[in-house]
Amino acid sequence: MKPRNIILSICAFVALVAISVVIFQNTYCPESERTGCEYFDCKDKKLWQESHQKIDNPRQWLYPKLQKCLRIGMTRDEVRKITGIPKSSGINVDGYLIGVPTYGIDIGVYKLYFDDDDRLIEYRFIQG
Repeated sequence: MKPRNIILSICAFVALVAISVVIFQNTYCPESERTGCEYFDCKDKKLWQESHQKIDNPRQWLYPKLQKCLRIGMTRDEVRKITGIPKSSGINVDGYLIGVPTYGIDIGVYKLYFDDDDRLIEYRFIQG
């Protein structure tokens, strides 16, 4: 085998390994980070939880996906496993800052309402 072919083979192999590593890192979710919802994966969960203090917030694009995962009757702990700690919390409500939408000036808040047994009974986006 010619030296040039050997070098090309090694380069192709290294490139293939590098691509495989990148694909694996972008698709793998450790068990502890999984949400149990196909619509809101661990990358969404991480972005949601890291964006809690931002006014120009990527949550405005994530909360519709999150809504597909929330089920009436979920416990507050089950919800928080996905959403993390809320920006504000009361006896029967958790509030998550969504931020200012692209075409608006009022800050949005995503509110989740719970009954006295800490079970989800309603969720909605409120702006203003």
